[in-house]
Amino acid sequence: MAATPFAQARARKSLLPLLLIAVLSLPSPALAGSKRGIDVSHHQGRIRWSRVARAGVDFTFIKATEGVGVRDPRYSENRKRATRSGIKVGAYHFARPSGAKKKRVKEDALLEARYFLNIAKPKPSELAPVLDLETAGILNRPQLRRWTATWLRHVRQKTGVRAIVYSGPVFWRDRMSGTSRFAAHPLWLAHYTRRRPIVPAASWGGQGWTIWQWTDCGRVRGVRGCVDMNRLATDSLTSLLVDPSVISSDEPKQTNPKPSRRSAKPERRQRRNGPSERSRDRRGRPKRSAHHENKQRKDARSPRRNQRGSQQRSKAQTTRVKRRALAAPKTEWLRGVRHPARARGGPRWTRWI
Repeated sequence: MAATPFAQARARKSLLPLLLIAVLSLPSPALAGSKRGIDVSHHQGRIRWSRVARAGVDFTFIKATEGVGVRDPRYSENRKRATRSGIKVGAYHFARPSGAKKKRVKEDALLEARYFLNIAKPKPSELAPVLDLETAGILNRPQLRRWTATWLRHVRQKTGVRAIVYSGPVFWRDRMSGTSRFAAHPLWLAHYTRRRPIVPAASWGGQGWTIWQWTDCGRVRGVRGCVDMNRLATDSLTSLLVDPSVISSDEPKQTNPKPSRRSAKPERRQRRNGPSERSRDRRGRPKRSAHHENKQRKDARSPRRNQRGSQQRSKAQTTRVKRRALAAPKTEWLRGVRHPARARGGPRWTRWI
């Protein structure tokens, strides 16, 4: 039975969304042959990284922190499972710049950088850390540039690699004044277009983009819903890996350790072992000071003092026992209870009063 024209038109309308998704998922001719990557956070929910690896994804950036005090709840899980699946992993920090004065701006940048490193804990052979610049907060253009420079400088000192800067062409032009000051850092460009992207800061100082986020609604097996899709400009990730020889922690190292007690106080050790040469007389016998003689005298008198004290304590204990023995029959007599006669005589049976 042939389908009616109305049913054919309805079938064509249902196929249009599927065709559109398939076309958007296909890479552009300029990106053919480059490495593929995604960036995720807790918004993607639980990800099946084994399927993501089989789908041809080579690297991924996982959200670790945001501002100060906000940690992505799925960072540790995503990092562990993605690494186990053979995917190169990197962490990114969503910046929340703040501060009113010059000193406050630097302090805020250092706080966010330290918080990110304590949570992300970049390891050797992982991808370089990423600074995600999408908001400026209350900072003006010079303050935001100062904040960015402080954050990048601190992370480079601790990891030994230049952090990646993530931003878009419009934000960089309006909020960063299109500066090429940070062109030495790799650029992760976010520009959703099928054509050639617009690279800010004079094509990033002539270096161009290193990673291009060309869509925010790609489809990958193992991830539910839309996911950001990225492409690498080169065929190797070696230049973006953390240097294992320079990575360090925020804890200060002790350059001049304090000497031990044994090496610092040799005279006290000699006194414990025995009298030194200075404490001996001409005949070689140990000298006795006035304090030592007084101590011996006190020790000689101590047995007599101890004996007197013990006698006084014993007398006090006996008096207490007698008082208790005499008080017990009195209370029993008041209550009308039978009790034996006292030692000094008295009634054998009690009576009520």
